[in-house]
Amino acid sequence: MSAADASQRLFSTLNRVYLVLARILIGYLWYTQTLWKPPPHFGKIGADGGLWHFLKWEVEYPTFQWYKWFVEAVVMPHYTLFGYQVYFLELAIAVSLGFGVLTRLGALAGTLMALNLLIGLYSVPYEWAWSYAMLALLCAGLLCGGAGRIAGIDALLLPRLRAAAPRHRLARLLLWCM
Repeated sequence: MSAADASQRLFSTLNRVYLVLARILIGYLWYTQTLWKPPPHFGKIGADGGLWHFLKWEVEYPTFQWYKWFVEAVVMPHYTLFGYQVYFLELAIAVSLGFGVLTRLGALAGTLMALNLLIGLYSVPYEWAWSYAMLALLCAGLLCGGAGRIAGIDALLLPRLRAAAPRHRLARLLLWCM
């Protein structure tokens, strides 16, 4: 094996290790976000806790008026419904990325959720909005990188789905989600 081949092999291995570690750590990050806003109150203590606190910030310091209107007129009056939606979406992202199952779908959801946080919290004083931009980029990288196909449940299912894909539309859809 030449030095160039050895270098390329090392780079490929490091790239795969990085993708797996990034996937697991970002999945864990999403999991930790469920801990401070569990159902049925989603961290709301009085009128100042948990998810409610962040929604109030989005209304008080809007980046876009249309987003302020949406949060104030649609989300806040239906707080419990949206609380469950946020909680279970973040939990699904955590499971998807943490275990490498339907990883691209989880990474897409993570990217969109992080962009939503960026839009909602960008203008809030003392909130470091760049963290949401970085989270969106990290999730987008997992979306593009096929991180679940390396060391995750996706990797275990991949051979069977590839074999079934020419005959079954669902297998092709699941392959994209991996």
